[in-house]
Amino acid sequence: MIILKPFHSILSLLVVLVLTGCDCQYEISGVVLDEASKLPIQNVAIGQTDTTDLDKPFNQKIFTKKYGKFDFREVAQSCDEVTLYFSHQEYFTEKVTLPNNSNATIYLSRKRKTNSFFDRQREYKIKNLTKKNDSPSSMNDTTMCSTWNLTEKQVRVIIGNAKEIDGPKWHYKFEHLPCRVTGELVQNTKKYLLSINSGAWLTVSSNDTTLMYGIFSNSIDPYFVSSAWTEGIKKHEQSK
Repeated sequence: MIILKPFHSILSLLVVLVLTGCDCQYEISGVVLDEASKLPIQNVAIGQTDTTDLDKPFNQKIFTKKYGKFDFREVAQSCDEVTLYFSHQEYFTEKVTLPNNSNATIYLSRKRKTNSFFDRQREYKIKNLTKKNDSPSSMNDTTMCSTWNLTEKQVRVIIGNAKEIDGPKWHYKFEHLPCRVTGELVQNTKKYLLSINSGAWLTVSSNDTTLMYGIFSNSIDPYFVSSAWTEGIKKHEQSK
């Protein structure tokens, strides 16, 4: 027993040295953004595992600060790259392998709970369709809006063909015209506010969520005053 104890201690020390000798210090910095809006996400947990047990080795996490920025410094078993998990309760967890000393932009996709928001593919009712003209920006806008309107049948076709868009695409791809059709969508006793702009885009809103959609189908373009930009030229400009 007395003879084996020093040998056992030396052996244990060698094992520790071998294991720790393979580890490297690394630093990963960057920003985490919402995939749709491209806005920064605060309080995203970043770590080497996907669990929430912060007491386990190699499971320490940091959280993104204001503007979604992070600076993660830890020990990894590889000097060249490290795999990190980006977790947030409102987003799907993203597993990303990054090279050491890199600066990365990470995009997270927001979760959508089942039946928590309007499903365009399921049955719904349309109520209180109303045409509204906001303050026009020009006499040309007034002329374009004077004869524009939508029927319930056209509204259903538009909703069925709409594609979800983010803020930048909405800003650069579509005209924001003063004439729109508003109404209510009722699905599973839930009510949503609908607003269809004559510039070929629309919004569907609940108390805490608003989603934007655009129309990119040529067959539906006649329903609108102008369509999405194509090669930098608007539909009403092409017709001049």
